[in-house]
Amino acid sequence: MKKRRISNVLLFNPWIVDFAAYDFWQKPYGLLHVGAVLKERGFNVSLLDCLDRFDPVLSFRHHKEDGSGKYFKEVIEKPQVLDDIPRYYGRYGFPYDLVVRKLKALDPPDIVLLTCMMTYWYPAAKEAVSLLRSIFPDAIIVLGGIYATLCPDHAQRVVKPDILVRGAGEQKILEILSNIDSEIRKDYSHSECCQFSRPLYDLYPQLNHVGVMTSRGCPFHCDFCASRLLSEYKRYPTDAVIDEINHWYHQRNVQHFCFYDDALLVDADEYSKPLFRYFAGHKKDIHFHLPNGIHPRYLDEELAFLFKAAGVRTIRLSYESKNQTLQREMNKVSDDELERALEYLHRAGYPLDSIGVYLLMGLAEQTFEDVSASADYIARLGAKINLASFSPIPGTREWIKSIQVNLWDEKNDLLLSNNTLFPIWSGKYGYSACMEFLNRLKEKNIKLAAA
Repeated sequence: MKKRRISNVLLFNPWIVDFAAYDFWQKPYGLLHVGAVLKERGFNVSLLDCLDRFDPVLSFRHHKEDGSGKYFKEVIEKPQVLDDIPRYYGRYGFPYDLVVRKLKALDPPDIVLLTCMMTYWYPAAKEAVSLLRSIFPDAIIVLGGIYATLCPDHAQRVVKPDILVRGAGEQKILEILSNIDSEIRKDYSHSECCQFSRPLYDLYPQLNHVGVMTSRGCPFHCDFCASRLLSEYKRYPTDAVIDEINHWYHQRNVQHFCFYDDALLVDADEYSKPLFRYFAGHKKDIHFHLPNGIHPRYLDEELAFLFKAAGVRTIRLSYESKNQTLQREMNKVSDDELERALEYLHRAGYPLDSIGVYLLMGLAEQTFEDVSASADYIARLGAKINLASFSPIPGTREWIKSIQVNLWDEKNDLLLSNNTLFPIWSGKYGYSACMEFLNRLKEKNIKLAAA
């Protein structure tokens, strides 16, 4: 690539293209963290987040008090491979013409860093690259994120970025920039690049909620999860996380903080307990949300009471299945661990029906009866059922297993792995039967709320 000067960097978070999307405190944390590393080293960094529901230019507003809410949706033509799905397909986020206007108002970037989360959202990344090239023909476009990491060949062939980055991008982007601009240092160490930095939330004109991480990666190796393929597991200093939360609370009056960790409660005595103990002792109008699912095995009574005192409002517990064979094979949560965690939270003052329990449905070895029994069990405990439809993620053990039992073809279009399509179960039972079963499960939550 021809040598050139790099000064202006644009962070671009594209739309979501899907049958449904809802904002549960979502922010492009990895992209913002890479941006922070670049800004600390003197680059001019700007941001266009197409999923920013609080942008003051938007006329469409749907916000709950806790900061979550619906995205603006434009119905778009379904890709041909999805023609048989009797649902509307949409582009969620900023209206397309608003994105065009915002891009044209920017100083032309020398390089654009583009991310893409779900593998089946790749059409949004493809559309973004086309748009960015039409407006900034001289800019270098770099694609990173989960999709690029898990499906690099597909991303290079279909989205066609100038450069593709797999895995953590902090050090890699500096290496890329030093190969383009001879005046940029080449000798950044991994520890120097990947140390804790405050993500660039200050680039948002209005900041209602902030995503926080006390760790990167996950020490567990769940068969259906790609976390181990995306990043090594590491913890951030608790004091740095506390400082980050205090910074956004005092500087931008942010009151809602969402933890994005995959393993928030691991080594809780050293990390989570000191953090929540601090906020329990410093009364502030701060509310915490834990939507990713915390492991009941690591939730003791002290933590439950610290959650309540510190202002934790949204709690989701990982569970996945009551099927004991699955629990053993996947080293998942046992019934005793779930019941004990719910009891601790109830003693701490949480109504049981305010606590969500994740139930996984759609694995190759699962049946309707298995999942229904698990749902009945959660309902009897008085907790809310949070259904998580399985998606075959490339490289995971469940993806490999689904291929081995002829319920998935690795050559399938990534769009067919969309979890709302019940990718594996649609082949076993049919899409309509899956939808009927899903609706029956949802009725259990309706009955719980009415009780």
